[in-house]
Amino acid sequence: MFPEIDQLNDEIWRSGVNDPPVGLKKAKTALSLSIKNDYTTGQADSLLNIGRCQIYIAEMQSSKENLNKALEIYRKQQNERSDRGEMRALNALGVVSFELQEYENALNYYFMALTEAELNTEEEVRILALNNIGEIHRFLNNSEEALSYFHKALQLSENLEAPRSIGQTETNLGEIYLTLNDLTEAEGYFTDTFRIAEKNNYLQMKADALLGLGKVRARQQKPEAGENIRMAFEVFRNLDDIFSCAECNYQLGALEMSNDNYSEAENLINKAKNTAVQLSQIKLLSRCELSLSEIYKHRKDYKKALECFEAHHKLLGKLANEGLRNRLKKITILYETEQTETEKEAYRMQSLNLEKSNREIQFINESGKQITASLDLEEIIYSTFFRLSKIVEISSFGVALFNRESNEILFTNIMERGEKLEPFSISADSKTSLAARCIRSNQPILINKREDARQYIENWSQGTGVPVESAIFMPMEQRGRMIGCLTIQNTAKNIYGQSELDTIGAVSTFLAIALDNSQAHAEVNKLNEIITNEKQGLEVAYRKIAHMANHDTLTDLPNRHLLHELLDKGISMAKRSVSRLAVLYLDLDDFKPVNDTLGHESGDEVLKMVAGRLRKALRTSDTVARIGGDEFVAVLYNIVDENGALAAANKIINTLGKNIRVKDRDFKIGASIGIAVYPDHGETIADLLLKADKAMYKAKRAGRNRAYIYKG
Repeated sequence: MFPEIDQLNDEIWRSGVNDPPVGLKKAKTALSLSIKNDYTTGQADSLLNIGRCQIYIAEMQSSKENLNKALEIYRKQQNERSDRGEMRALNALGVVSFELQEYENALNYYFMALTEAELNTEEEVRILALNNIGEIHRFLNNSEEALSYFHKALQLSENLEAPRSIGQTETNLGEIYLTLNDLTEAEGYFTDTFRIAEKNNYLQMKADALLGLGKVRARQQKPEAGENIRMAFEVFRNLDDIFSCAECNYQLGALEMSNDNYSEAENLINKAKNTAVQLSQIKLLSRCELSLSEIYKHRKDYKKALECFEAHHKLLGKLANEGLRNRLKKITILYETEQTETEKEAYRMQSLNLEKSNREIQFINESGKQITASLDLEEIIYSTFFRLSKIVEISSFGVALFNRESNEILFTNIMERGEKLEPFSISADSKTSLAARCIRSNQPILINKREDARQYIENWSQGTGVPVESAIFMPMEQRGRMIGCLTIQNTAKNIYGQSELDTIGAVSTFLAIALDNSQAHAEVNKLNEIITNEKQGLEVAYRKIAHMANHDTLTDLPNRHLLHELLDKGISMAKRSVSRLAVLYLDLDDFKPVNDTLGHESGDEVLKMVAGRLRKALRTSDTVARIGGDEFVAVLYNIVDENGALAAANKIINTLGKNIRVKDRDFKIGASIGIAVYPDHGETIADLLLKADKAMYKAKRAGRNRAYIYKG
C-alpha cells in the first residue's frame, strides 16, 4: 500500500472536475508515481481520474481508452478500493458513451454501476448512476421518469449532506424543468446550484448554473440573461471546456437574434459552429446551421439561407437513424430501468411473448420506412392512419399541427370511421382541448373513459365528431421544436393500454420526422421559388453576391479579402512604376462608450458614419477597408514620401474629430493611425500591415487621436 498515492488520487477525485486541466495534470503525476512504485491499484485510480477529467475537456476517445484500462485493472484486483473504482469507472464509461451518442452502451454501463453500488451500499456511485439514468430518460423525452430518478438522487445526496452531489442533481432538475418550460422551478434549482457552487468554489458547477440561469432568463426576456451566459463562458474558457464555450456562444447568438442584432448573432453562432465541427458535435452544428439560415433569410440573402437550411437538414439525416433506434428501444429501456428498483425482481422481459414483441418492432420499423419515404403532407398522414388501423382499434384519428407564430393548433387531417372531416383550428391556450394540453405540456395523455379527461382539463370539448371514451394524445417534437400531436380515439371504454401508448409513441417519432422533413421541403421550395422568380435579375443578383463577398455588410467598404487583392495589385503597380504607396492602419478611439451607452445598434450607425467620413477624407483613387470591429485600413497610392501619408492621416483625424450625433447625443470619435510605406518599411502585404499595426499601437500609447510613422 502507498497511502500518499491513495491520498493524492482521492483528492483528485474530489476536486479534479472543479478545474479539469489542473486535475488532469495531477492525475498524470499520480500515474507516474504509481508506475514507478509498481502500485497497480494506484495506476487504475490515476487512469480513472485522467479519463474523468478528459470528459470535461471533450477528449472523449482518450477518456474511453483510459477508463477501459482502469476497469481492466480493477477487475483483476480484490479489495474495497478496487471495487469502488470499478463502479466509478463503469459510470464514467456510461458518460463517455452518452457523449459519443452510443446510448445503448451508456445505459448498460449505468445499470451495471447502479447494481454494483446498491449491492455494495456505495451511495456516491449510486447517486451518479441515478442522475445519469435520469439523463437518458431526459434525452428520450421521458420527463416524468427523469424527474423520478433526479429526485431519488437528490434525496440520497441530501441524506449524505454531499454538496457536490446536491448541486449536480439540482442542475439536472433545472434542465428538465427548463425542457418542460416550468421556468420558475428551473430558475429555483439553478439558483440553488449557484449558491452551492459559490460557497464551495465548484467552478464547473458554477458555470453550469450560470448557463442554466442565462437560458431561463432569456426565455423570460430578462436583461441579465446575456451577462449570466457571458460569465459562464469565462469560467468554461478558464477550464478549457471548449464544448460548453461553444454552447455559450450559441446561446448568446440566439439572444442577439431575439434582440435583432443579426451581425453579432452571426459572429457568435459561427464561433459555435466552428467548435461543433472541430468536436464532431452534430446536434450543435445542426442548430447553428438552422440559426444562420434564419439570419440570412432576415437579410434577404436567400442563397446563403438556402445553403444553411439544406446543411441543417443533411445533419438531421445523420441524427435521425440514431434517434429513431433509441426511441424504438423506449419500451425496453423503461422496462430495464424498472428492474433495477428491486434486486429480487425477475426480468419481466423473460415473461413477455417474444414473438409478439418482434412482430410489433417489425411493424414499427416498416411503418417508419413507409411514413418517412414521402415529403407530401397528405400522403404522410394517410400512410400513418392506414398503418395504425391494422393493429390498433381506431374510431377517430387526427393530426394536429402547432403554429408557434399564431399560437394556434390546426387539425389538418381528421379521419372518423374512414372518412375525412373538415379541418379546423383552436388556440393553443385552450382549456377545453386535450390536444392543446398535450402540446403545452409535451406529455402524452391516455384516457379510457370520458371522465378521465378531468385529470387534465376542466371540460373536454372534442370540437367535432362523435363522442369518444378512450383516447391517446401523443406530442410530436423534433430538434426541440414542437410539431404538434397525434391522436387516436375510440367510442368504447377501456380500449387502450401501455402497449398502444408505446406503439403510438414510436410511430409518432417517425411521423414527427416526416412532418418536419415535409415542412423543410416546403421551405426549401419557397426559397427556390424566390430565387427562380428573380431569374430576370440574375445578373444583378450575381453582381450583388460578388459585391457582398468582397465588402463589409455594415459599411459597404471593401473587406479584408478585397483589401488584400487591391493591395497586391497596388504593390505590383508601385514596383513597375518605381513609386510609393502607404498603408494606414486605423483603430477608433472612444468608440466603446457609444456601444455601452446606446447599444450595438447605435454603434453600427456610428460605424456607417465613420465609413462615410473616411471616404470623403481620401482621394477617390485611394482605398479604405473595414477589417473588423472598429478597425479600418486605408491604402494611399502614388505618394511622394511618408510626409504625404502623414498629412493624409492628419486630415482623417480632423474629419473624424467633428461631433457625431446619435439619438440626440453628441459623441467625439477619434482615431489612432499607424503608417507604413512601400517599399521603405516592407515589400509584402503582411509586412506592411504588421508594421502599420505596430505603429498604430505606438500612437495609442502616445495619447491616442494621432498618427505615427513606423520606425524600425
